[in-house]
Amino acid sequence: MEWNQRKTEGAKTCSKIVLFDSFWDKIHNVVSFLHPMYKVLRAVDNEMWPPMGSMYELMRIMSEGIMTTIPNSYQWVISIIDHRWTRALENPLHQAAYYLNPKFHYKRRLHENQDLTMAVHEAFERLFPESTAQADFGNQVMQ
Repeated sequence: MEWNQRKTEGAKTCSKIVLFDSFWDKIHNVVSFLHPMYKVLRAVDNEMWPPMGSMYELMRIMSEGIMTTIPNSYQWVISIIDHRWTRALENPLHQAAYYLNPKFHYKRRLHENQDLTMAVHEAFERLFPESTAQADFGNQVMQ
């Protein structure tokens, strides 16, 4: 009330928008679908534990959270996230770390996911290109 610009047309328009319940409903929708993304960013920014073995799981949880929050219109958000993930972050090392993390491996039956199994093999090949233990490694991973 003490702001000297409160009687300008811009201030009046802003007041009308902010005072309607529909504005706050829209804000609530935005916050609710941004919350899963915020949780992932906080987890990745956390310096207490390395996120490499959890990055793949965090992205999966975030996508599920967005889909349940805005079930009728989540496709555009997921497509942006998938594009960024594929272009910048998707890496066999993330998938292999997820696959080899005991916290997720047994709970999610990851050995049934062929993409993850192939990512583990690809990461092993990149890390040890001269190794002759590729077959042994594959047999041990499948157990």
